[in-house]
Amino acid sequence: MGIMSDHYASPILHVAPERLLSTAYQRVGQLHELAGGDAEAIHQQLMATGLIGCDVLPAAAHLTASMLSGTHPTVKY
Repeated sequence: MGIMSDHYASPILHVAPERLLSTAYQRVGQLHELAGGDAEAIHQQLMATGLIGCDVLPAAAHLTASMLSGTHPTVKY
């Protein structure tokens, strides 16, 4: 999809905040593992202080936090 202006199409990029946070979380975990660490070991720190996000809908922010917290369900924070 795009917006037509004269003869050119400009693509519309929509990045949902939950997707952005989820991708960032996964990437940090991957980089940590590549450095020899365990992604589960940093889950508590990432959830408590490592990720910051906002959404105009409180329910969407809550669902994102719930989804990310379930990545390693045995780790408590």
